[in-house]
Amino acid sequence: FGEGLSGFAQTFNRLTREGFEAAARAPRGLDFLRPTQTTEQLMEDGLPSTVATPVRNVFAGLIQQESNGQHRNPVTGELTNSVAGAVGITQLMPETAVQPGFGVKELVPFDSMSEDDQKLVREKRVERDEANDNENYAEARRLQNEINAVIRPYIDDVPEAEYVRFGAEYLDAMYRRYNNNIELA
Repeated sequence: FGEGLSGFAQTFNRLTREGFEAAARAPRGLDFLRPTQTTEQLMEDGLPSTVATPVRNVFAGLIQQESNGQHRNPVTGELTNSVAGAVGITQLMPETAVQPGFGVKELVPFDSMSEDDQKLVREKRVERDEANDNENYAEARRLQNEINAVIRPYIDDVPEAEYVRFGAEYLDAMYRRYNNNIELA
């Protein structure tokens, strides 16, 4: 575990293991720090076999960093949510979930959305891209939030295990895109 990795990756890997071990020992009142059993099982043997070893070695730490190992807020039961709009245990953006590209199987197929919602997303993407081209970044961000709001209901009830699968496959695709450089991925 960790052989052949850069010093950064080895350190990250060690800290990840230590973090999960500490979370597993957390007092009962701190259950929200403990990774879910589903996630633990996936981290041990449930990731797709195509996921590269360096990605496997850092993925648990990435989950811990991005969502503190939580898929849902323990108080509200809602998906964990960042200020940028990323959701779930792997903190993915809703738009990425339905059309990730890079050969990654989507979390929810775009064509499973209603025709009206598909049309609205397509229109908002054109507007967002125009705003970006015109360097109107505040407008582009507003439109991105609208796109994510349309898509979000379609991904809210997807099982945690699918978020983990998707996140690992997406990180693996980025790893490969950046010439097997885990630090760039």
